[in-house]
Amino acid sequence: MSGLMPDNAQAVDHLNRSFFSNFIGLVGKLERRRAWQLAGLVLLAIASSFIEVMSIAALFPFLGLLGGGQVGANSGLFEVLYEWVPALRGQQTIFIATALLVAVLTVAAVSRIMANWVNARMTEAIGTEIATLIFRRMMYQAYLRHVSRNSSEIIAALTGKVGTVVSNIIAPTLLLVQSAIIAVGIVTTLIVVNWLVACLMMVLFGVLYAGIIFTTRERLAVYSVSLSALSNEIIKLLQESLGGIRDVLIDGSQEVYCTRFHKLSADLRRVQANVMIVSTSPAYIIVTLGMIILSVMGAYFVGRDGAASNALPLLGAFALGAQRLLPMLQQIYSCWSIIRSSNQAFVDVLNLLDEPMENPEVVATEPLPLARSIELSNVAFCYPGRDVPVLKNFNMQIAFGQRVGICGVTGGGKSTLLDILMGLLPPTEGALVIDGVPVKSATQPAWRRNIAHVPQVIHLVDGSLLENIALGVARSEVVMERVLQAARGAQIADTIATWPKGFETEVGERGVRLSGGQRQRIGIARALYKNASVVVFDEATSALDTETESGVIDALNAFGRDITVIMVAHRLTTLMQCDVIYELAHGTIVRSGSYAELFGAAAVPEDDQ
Repeated sequence: MSGLMPDNAQAVDHLNRSFFSNFIGLVGKLERRRAWQLAGLVLLAIASSFIEVMSIAALFPFLGLLGGGQVGANSGLFEVLYEWVPALRGQQTIFIATALLVAVLTVAAVSRIMANWVNARMTEAIGTEIATLIFRRMMYQAYLRHVSRNSSEIIAALTGKVGTVVSNIIAPTLLLVQSAIIAVGIVTTLIVVNWLVACLMMVLFGVLYAGIIFTTRERLAVYSVSLSALSNEIIKLLQESLGGIRDVLIDGSQEVYCTRFHKLSADLRRVQANVMIVSTSPAYIIVTLGMIILSVMGAYFVGRDGAASNALPLLGAFALGAQRLLPMLQQIYSCWSIIRSSNQAFVDVLNLLDEPMENPEVVATEPLPLARSIELSNVAFCYPGRDVPVLKNFNMQIAFGQRVGICGVTGGGKSTLLDILMGLLPPTEGALVIDGVPVKSATQPAWRRNIAHVPQVIHLVDGSLLENIALGVARSEVVMERVLQAARGAQIADTIATWPKGFETEVGERGVRLSGGQRQRIGIARALYKNASVVVFDEATSALDTETESGVIDALNAFGRDITVIMVAHRLTTLMQCDVIYELAHGTIVRSGSYAELFGAAAVPEDDQ
């Protein structure tokens, strides 16, 4: 089963619900106008069905007249015409019957084209809405949800499974409903023409399709799970191989990844081919059976009546009916098989649409004021599914404008501590307190607006230096003076000035065209551009040489005490200018004080030896 089940108490078990319930649930998540548009599609399908009925009805008298029999001339339509125009006879009648047939067939073709066009536009609109809803939910989700899930599943859903739902669930469902309505109209007409033959034909086709559905439904369910799992695995492999391409090249492990990709891709295409075979093969059987039935009908009626002319209208009506009906029946089955084979992707998408999210209106609030202090009061934190807490009975107070250093062994809880301080993780116990007021879930987004974060690995978009420094800011709203000031503070302005395109220089995907130190300084410039009241450095200066690092810290100090700085570092000399340093181990503070108090004014810490 997929790993995309939402982690909330109100999660719906879509896998064990009927397809109809899931589809109605999906429509309920869309804009209200979609339900009315779908109702309009049903009405359009009913109109198309009526036109198909008229095309068969128009063929019946036409063939009767063409064969020289009385069936067409004695039809109700022409009896009315004869009353209105007594002189109407012979070739004139055939001309009118031909014109009527051509008109009805043309209208039928146009109505089908219109229905297909409307179906395509509706499917496109619903697909865009679903993808946007999922992406918005991911963007507004709590950080804890992001760190507890593999991003490849989300990428697979947005890049592949939403498309699968659009092409293999929504479009086939709309087409199935349309085809079913038209098929009912055609069958009703054939029953009126000759109920015995029509019923016999439908029983044969019904039994055949019922047998096919019964024998393939479980196989298609297995294919559904396989397609979903293989899509996830391929996305995951692409992320792992391309994300670590440097190590792949150094290790010479290209063939390992190529072999895995070939196997996954071959398995995926094989399952897709199996689905196509299962969904299309019955068409050949049905067409053959239809031709046999028409041949037997022709032989029977000619033998009974002794002349082909009297049987021609009936045979023609059933021939046209079969020509319209058989594709409808095959379309209904094909749509069903495609829907069945894509059910797991549908369930995954529905699960993502059920994911809890923060209120976008709350996220857009103004920053939470900070004037006095940041405090952690009796904080404990434990990740879901784990028994051992990462932090326990943790207390810390940071005065506004203070420089705070955090150090300690790997696994001591430093990263979790930063996530709580930045309002990304809510404490399991205790509280994050700002100016004496505990931060609640409703005010977490507002508190995060105060934070500028510089991680060890800087996230860079494939764009210009300007876009990366003023990340997330519309180009028209970028203040160039602030960009220059931030670049100077990050000790990279002089370097940028030597590049031909300056701030318009493209950094490449993930900043591949920059050195490690340059990437880190761009991240620092981004934090400074934000004008946040709290700047958090998480090993952010580790890729800088000592002189550049000292320049960055001096630039921060130049802002005075209007900025609170929190720094995590393994290189302890980085923390020398901090007002207070907290050393962590096993989720608690083992000691705290100034650099001189903890390590001695002249001591060289063990980490720096």
